[in-house]
Amino acid sequence: MTSPKQASRLILAAITGLMLLSSCASPAGNGGTGSPAPSNSTASSSSQPSSSQTTGAAETALVIDVKATPESASVQRTLSCQGAKAQAGSTVTDPDAACAALENAGPTIFQTDASPQSCTMQMGGPQTAKVSGTFKGNAVGKEFSQQNGCAIAEWKLLEPLFGVGADNSK
Repeated sequence: MTSPKQASRLILAAITGLMLLSSCASPAGNGGTGSPAPSNSTASSSSQPSSSQTTGAAETALVIDVKATPESASVQRTLSCQGAKAQAGSTVTDPDAACAALENAGPTIFQTDASPQSCTMQMGGPQTAKVSGTFKGNAVGKEFSQQNGCAIAEWKLLEPLFGVGADNSK
C-alpha cells in the first residue's frame, strides 16, 4: 500500500511524463516531427508585398530572404499563390511546389510557440530564411533556421519555398 505522499509523487511523475509526451505531439501537417521551434516573428514593411482585396489578387504574396551562411549576402525571392496554385511573377525555384508546401503546412507554420518544447539538439545547417508578406490574406513574418530538430522539421516542410538545399545558387 502506498502512502498519500508516495501517491502524490507518482501522480506528479505521471503528469510530468504526459506533459513531456504532449510536447512531442505532431501538429497537423508536420509529418510527426514534433512541434515547430520557437522563433522570432518579424515583418519587414519595406519588403512586404501589398495585399489587395480585389478579385483575382493572390491570397498569398511572400518575400523570402535566404542566407546560405550568417556571413553571406541574402538572396531575395518572391512567391504569389492562389491556394496551392502559383501565380505569374514568382521567383522561387519551383513556385507550384512552394505553394503546395504552404497549403500543406497551413497558417500555424507562421505562428510562434511561446510554450516550452522538447527539441532534439542538432544542427541541420547554417541556412536561414526570413519570410514576410501575406498568407491567405493575413500578414505574416517569421525567421526560419535549422538550429534544432523542431526548426529542421519546419525547414524541411517549407524547403520548396527556400530552394533546394537553400544554397543561394538556385
